[in-house]
Amino acid sequence: MAVNKSRMQDLDEAVRRFLALESIISEKESLNLNPQQMRQANAQKDSADSSVSAQIPEAYQWLLVPTQPTPQAETEWQAIRFSGQDSLAVRPSRRLKNDELLITSFASPRLRMELDRVPLWRDNHVAVN
Repeated sequence: MAVNKSRMQDLDEAVRRFLALESIISEKESLNLNPQQMRQANAQKDSADSSVSAQIPEAYQWLLVPTQPTPQAETEWQAIRFSGQDSLAVRPSRRLKNDELLITSFASPRLRMELDRVPLWRDNHVAVN
């Protein structure tokens, strides 16, 4: 997966805010924070955490898929955009399955079609050396 460049800056800012608030909370004694300030910092940290969690699926919208039409051909990278409301792991796998770039099981006709593309069968036998 790859991140959408236009969304990367927002995600980066949200992560920085979360890490800054986490650092403030961990250094509460040296910063001499009172209970009100601690509650406020914890609330802001929770808000920043949920913001990061919401922005990660929005930022990662691209799949980089290696393709190789024939074994002799060079590997080419294809960028495919995916979207949806499912989790970050489900959306790309669903897109790959729909585009037949990820095949989890072969039906017998599909397996035969793939085997027929490979020149195995010559004169009704397979030579074994």
